[in-house]
Amino acid sequence: MTEFQSALLVFALLLGGTGLGVLLRPLLPEEHRKHETVQLVIGMLVTFAALVLSLLTASAKSGFDTATNDMRTYAADLIQLDQRLRDYGPDTAAARALLRAYTASAIASTWTQEKPPPGNYYPHDPGAGDDELESRPFFTMLALWLILIFLSFGLVAPHNALAIVLILLGAVSISSAVYVIADLDTPFTGQLVVPSDAMRDALAHMNAPAA
Repeated sequence: MTEFQSALLVFALLLGGTGLGVLLRPLLPEEHRKHETVQLVIGMLVTFAALVLSLLTASAKSGFDTATNDMRTYAADLIQLDQRLRDYGPDTAAARALLRAYTASAIASTWTQEKPPPGNYYPHDPGAGDDELESRPFFTMLALWLILIFLSFGLVAPHNALAIVLILLGAVSISSAVYVIADLDTPFTGQLVVPSDAMRDALAHMNAPAA
C-alpha cells in the first residue's frame, strides 16, 4: 500500500467512524449526549492524538534528515575512495571502473523515479524500489484510536452544515499528517525523497578526467 493509499484509507475510516457515531446517536438518551464528562473525555483523546501525531511527524522528519546526511557522507566517502585509487595510477583502473559501475547502479536502483545515469552498469532488481509500506502495528492502533475519536464526534456533534464541514476538515488534516509521516518514513520513494544530487556529483567526479 502506497503512502497516498494509506492516507486515503485513514480518511475513509475516520468518516466511517463519524457515520457510525451518527447512526448510534439516536439510541442514546439526550441527557447522556450532553454530559460534561463526555466532552472532557473527547478533549483528552483529541489532545493525546495531536501529541502522538506531532511526535510521529517529528520522528519521521528526523529520520529523513538523517538519511539525507548519511547519503551525503556516503557520497563523499565514494569520492575519497575514487581519489585514493586514482592516486595509485593505472593499475587501479579496473577497480575504479567497478566503483563507477557500483555508484551508477546504486543511483539507478535507489532513485527509480528519476532518470538513471548513462552507461552500462550492474542491473538492479525492479522490485527493489517498490513503495510498499511495511506493517506497523503502532499505526494500526493509532488509526483505531482516531476512529474512536471521530465516532465520538458523530455521537455528540450537532447535525448541521458547520459541524459536517469541521469534521471533514479534521479528517483531511489528520489523513494529510498520516501521508506526510508515511512519506517521510520511506525516504527514497514517494513525493518527499532524499536528493540524489550528492551521489550524482560523486559519479561525475569519478568520470572526470584526471587533472
